[in-house]
Amino acid sequence: MRKRVEIFVIEEPDIADARAGAPVERHASIAWRTRFRYPDAPHDAEALAIDADAGQALIVTKRTYPPKLWSVPLRSDDEAVATERGALRLPESTDPEPPPDLRVRPRQPTGLTLNRAGTQAAVLTYRAVWLYTRAPGQSWSQALATEPQVLPIAGLPQAEAIGFDASGAHLYVSGERWPAPLIRYDKIP
Repeated sequence: MRKRVEIFVIEEPDIADARAGAPVERHASIAWRTRFRYPDAPHDAEALAIDADAGQALIVTKRTYPPKLWSVPLRSDDEAVATERGALRLPESTDPEPPPDLRVRPRQPTGLTLNRAGTQAAVLTYRAVWLYTRAPGQSWSQALATEPQVLPIAGLPQAEAIGFDASGAHLYVSGERWPAPLIRYDKIP
């Protein structure tokens, strides 16, 4: 774990002419970077989502129990200090908690995504997706402290990628091992 972390924001390349079917090489440029550190100690975190309306990056820690939500400004000229926003409420589980020395734990967050409407957050773990709903006027820390809906993922080793589609009606999950199946959840409430 690093004492300081950087988030690189990449300009999305224009892919309009790539849809014709011919391979097209694209280069992405760094729009800006945000440097930050945690105020207490380094944390292992893979789950990151952008709340563009609030101008912040949301980060969920992987190896703390329960996982914690942190935020950093999306843009900062100086090194920012992450702000702890609170612990996530974990869904009820009948699974025994594995021993603390186990390197990979089934309930460790590996991904985070927000829907475009700002009403849902989905946290990916190795075994399930936790879907949190945000009520009007509620902060993300308040929403992530409520009981999530659990969407199981079976047969997906090393689940590490998650994202809503533009409509927010579908949620996609994949893994980092090849071949990486793509799972789609339809009609997300």
